Amino acid sequence: MRKYNVFGKKNKQNKPLIILAILFIIVIISYVIILVYSTTTISRLQTENSQIQQNINVLLLNEQSATYRTVEELIPYLPNEFKQATVYNEIILTRDLSGLLDADNFNVDFNLDSDNPFDETINDNLKFVKITISFSTSDPTLALDFIDNMISLDRLYYLQSYNINILSNDNTMVNLDFYTFYIPENS
Repeated sequence: MRKYNVFGKKNKQNKPLIILAILFIIVIISYVIILVYSTTTISRLQTENSQIQQNINVLLLNEQSATYRTVEELIPYLPNEFKQATVYNEIILTRDLSGLLDADNFNVDFNLDSDNPFDETINDNLKFVKITISFSTSDPTLALDFIDNMISLDRLYYLQSYNINILSNDNTMVNLDFYTFYIPENS
């Protein structure tokens, strides 16, 4: 390579080498910055994850155990009349809260004078109301949410049976048999 260019100016042969060295230093510094940032982010997320896991474990350990009562123990808390409109509104509200607002063919049938769903006889004054609910939906998990929401209501519901059929058109047909109870005032 020439030491002088066409115009008589001295050529600097190490200028491209200096540019490459500066570029190499910039790349190394960028790599170190990215590495430090990702390491601190990962360690922060790991500490958050361990805190969340500890909170979940504490909640699971402190969860109250479920207490089951016999039907005889629950009789004083049962209503003294059955209001079909109120129960129907509860069911519709539960349907909406469960995400089944667009469920097809949502039917609710009441059998006001139903037989005892249990194997044992309980109280002769106790009246049973069978509630049959049927609908179809595209998401079968919404049916399970509906069942959970029904059981968690203040009114006492007993789920006797459920049938969930997945149809060929990716639709799900759901049939539920609930019971609710009351003791008439004149008993």
